[in-house]
Amino acid sequence: MRAAGSVVAALLGLGSATASAQTAPAPVAPPPPPVVVVVPPMAPAAPDPARVAAANKLLGAMSIERQYDTLLGQMIPIMTAQLTVQLRDNVNMPDALRAQLADETAQKAFQAMLSDEVGKEFRARYGELRRLTAIEYAREFTLADLAALTEFYGSPVGQRALVAMPKLQARLIPIGMRVGMEAGRAAMETTMKRQVGDGAKPPRT
Repeated sequence: MRAAGSVVAALLGLGSATASAQTAPAPVAPPPPPVVVVVPPMAPAAPDPARVAAANKLLGAMSIERQYDTLLGQMIPIMTAQLTVQLRDNVNMPDALRAQLADETAQKAFQAMLSDEVGKEFRARYGELRRLTAIEYAREFTLADLAALTEFYGSPVGQRALVAMPKLQARLIPIGMRVGMEAGRAAMETTMKRQVGDGAKPPRT
């Protein structure tokens, strides 16, 4: 299911790009640092075209575009809600836009429009996303690996796994969050005791 992870990364990039617009007034520039010459790393070698073709066959068996659609359906509402609030609170945005987004009805309409546009823009890039995904699969797996994976995902159990995995992930996310909160609280309590003694109590969450 790693192929669909590129959509998640792209959506996170969308959120980061908008958040970066919320900048404070620029401070006085410090003196320029010393010049450092950095030699860029060499680009990875192009994978074997036969492996790229096999990877594309695998992505077809995985119904990769359907996976993209599923992820978009899950993540776009969350991302656009966050982006809408960021725009509303961003002092660098036009006052007229911020005033509109302060109204709950207008905010919902804007979020729906943004969700629609984000979905269109991502779907227009599915071809490029699939091309790059196939290249990375070709770099990671041998021809034999790709053939075995294609056979699995082309089987009835493989197809059921493709349908079930997003549902499982959706159910496992809150479980992972709960376990993470418990682990973080326990780690903080232990660390504070080690630092200041047994009288320390962790902050309430």
